[in-house]
Amino acid sequence: MSNGFTNWWKERVPTGGLNYPVPKHANTFLYTLGGITLVSTLLTILTGIILAQLYSPTPEQANESIRFLLNNYELGNFIRGLHYWAAQVTITAIILHLLRVFFYGSYKKPREANWLLGVILFLVMVGLYYTGTILKWDQEAFEALEHAQAGGELLGGPLAAYFAENPTVSMLSKFFSLHTSILPLVLLGLIPLHLLLIKALKISPLPFKSKAEKEANAAKNLHMLIIKMIQRDKAHSWFISNI
Repeated sequence: MSNGFTNWWKERVPTGGLNYPVPKHANTFLYTLGGITLVSTLLTILTGIILAQLYSPTPEQANESIRFLLNNYELGNFIRGLHYWAAQVTITAIILHLLRVFFYGSYKKPREANWLLGVILFLVMVGLYYTGTILKWDQEAFEALEHAQAGGELLGGPLAAYFAENPTVSMLSKFFSLHTSILPLVLLGLIPLHLLLIKALKISPLPFKSKAEKEANAAKNLHMLIIKMIQRDKAHSWFISNI
């Protein structure tokens, strides 16, 4: 039954073109950091969609709606905790992933564009983390908001206008819009492009040779040396026999 459904699905949804060769070294922990980031990001988005249904983005009710969620819904505390810790894992994993790419030289030709995309994705993640902090609308959120407004005034221009007080639109509503629509749309637009470039350019090689590769190269060099010695001995014997 399962095989029949699998064949039916493969005929109608061909996904074979998404496959690409995965080298052995890509199965190590450092090379899985990108995948960990992706999974934790999807988990954060999923739990965020649930939380958004129970959140009131108004200064008067924002923090109270969170407290109501925690105290009156059976899985409210679990969902919010899952959202919070998934966000922590995402930020930690993407930082480690960027460091791995940088120190392993995986950003070099021909992967410069994908490196730039990764940096932009990191900045978007930081923006999501920051705006999520403000949505709590507690003391930590007020301090974070003050930093944002001070930064906007310092930089001036559109940022100053965006962070300026508006009697008709609360600052919380602006950050709620950033957190739940603008930044997620940018994120969901860049992730497929990032993955597409990984598929096209393949997973980057190790910047150094593994022990197995060194042993294989040593064996190959020894084999070539023996062949050259045999060929030299044959040439020497032929020369002696023809004198």
